[in-house]
Amino acid sequence: MRLSTPLRGHAIWLAILVALASWSYIAVWAANTFVLSGFYVGRYAAWTLGFLALALGAAVATRGFDRSRRSIHRPYAMGASTLLLFQSAFVFVALQEWLSIRLGGSASWAITAVLAGAVLLLTFRVSATPSIRTVFAVLTVFLVAVPAFGVARWVLEDAFGRAPLPGSSAVPMLDAVETAPDVFVVVLDAYARSDVLEQQFAFDNTRFESALADLGVAVVPLAKSNYDATQVSVASLLDARYPAVGDSDDPSLWRLHTTYAGDNALFTSLRAAGHEIHLFDNAWTFTQCGPIVDHCYSTLLTEIDHVIAQRTPLPLVMTSLLIDPWTRGSVDQLRQATDLARTASDRPRLVFVHALIPHAPFQLNEVCQEYSDSRLDGYAFIDESPGHLEVRRTAYVAQLECTNSLVIDLVAAIPADAIILITGDHGPKPTDVDPDRSIGTTPEQVLARFGTFTAYRFPEPCDSVPDGASLVVTAASLFNCVGIPVTDEIARTPDQAERYFMWEPADGEGRVTEVSSIVARVP
Repeated sequence: MRLSTPLRGHAIWLAILVALASWSYIAVWAANTFVLSGFYVGRYAAWTLGFLALALGAAVATRGFDRSRRSIHRPYAMGASTLLLFQSAFVFVALQEWLSIRLGGSASWAITAVLAGAVLLLTFRVSATPSIRTVFAVLTVFLVAVPAFGVARWVLEDAFGRAPLPGSSAVPMLDAVETAPDVFVVVLDAYARSDVLEQQFAFDNTRFESALADLGVAVVPLAKSNYDATQVSVASLLDARYPAVGDSDDPSLWRLHTTYAGDNALFTSLRAAGHEIHLFDNAWTFTQCGPIVDHCYSTLLTEIDHVIAQRTPLPLVMTSLLIDPWTRGSVDQLRQATDLARTASDRPRLVFVHALIPHAPFQLNEVCQEYSDSRLDGYAFIDESPGHLEVRRTAYVAQLECTNSLVIDLVAAIPADAIILITGDHGPKPTDVDPDRSIGTTPEQVLARFGTFTAYRFPEPCDSVPDGASLVVTAASLFNCVGIPVTDEIARTPDQAERYFMWEPADGEGRVTEVSSIVARVP
């Protein structure tokens, strides 16, 4: 059956609007397929319907202003234009930030005004109807003016001073609670070991380590990671071996999603031994809960939601969207894990928590209060001046102190006879230099990326983790302690040869490259 001309016009325009409404989600997904564990059909539908409603609302409003009512094309074109401008607001923001760094605030405003004038001129050429021109003009001025709010905040903060950055506070402690034996594994993203913190951040972490010692948790001197990237590093912990060694077409790279979801030696072996598996599925889109997980703890908003929202003016009116969901989710989930540790269970539990702090973005002060500082916004990462680097170092230390307090609360709540492993997956980048991508990196910069915090509490007769152990060796020690059998294929033994790998981009897929020279540079 052939559609009539008006119906066909409506159908074509609706198809165009649906495609445009899908654009932000599909663009984010296509650019991050390696770190996304799936397409997330439900989230795609929610975002698409939301943007489609915005477009249709603009079209209906335009139809009401259009006295002629002779054409369906202008209202739909208005809806499509609104949608593109709304979803492209981040382009103007990024442009203004770049201009502000390169040319100063006044010049960036002048150039943006010229841009706004050009867009207005174009809209006035599109329609001869005064009412439609008015609607176009108001929307264009609003959307092009979005970045001006950010620059104005930056200029005003510079002119009138800023609130002081987070300082330091005492680490609270709680009494341990007696419950059934459990296994707790906590990964703290980008948590550096003590000598790195002292050298790169002038921060003494002794108070935290002493608090852990009082709770029976030992710190591994000179511990380090085998990888400088989260995906492969955490996989090395969960399987106690070196995963994803080779080029970007190595099939093991693409298994990292399922490894994270529970298809790993630690989860499968302990579940077979009768443990309940508790996985905290953080807002980071790489994480997920697979079928082997008994209890999955998820966040409401994910990283993909955050990225899409940042493409719109929504953060201007919903300031809570300025806080990254994995930052907020890490705090919430560490507290959830603390509550879980205080709860008795009929079965032993494996509790795996990957907190994406103290990793950037830096949005937590030392007592875990959220804040948003323009010096840590997108444009700040373009500026590599010593002043901006120092601001970021200070903010990292504050977020690390927040992490410390949450970890102490958690450890204090864990049963006294439970097995505990706390470790960083890799170190921070205090100078914003990746050791593998710059020939002139110093041993100290390499150490900052590979020197990671590791601490444990193993009951007797488990062997202690050797000093200077890499994460794979530490994981092998954990496996031996919990009774996971050693196989020839995986070779989970604490005396594995130390190997180090760098993560490099390769056609958007990623490449893991062994770097033998790093071994001699990392103490």
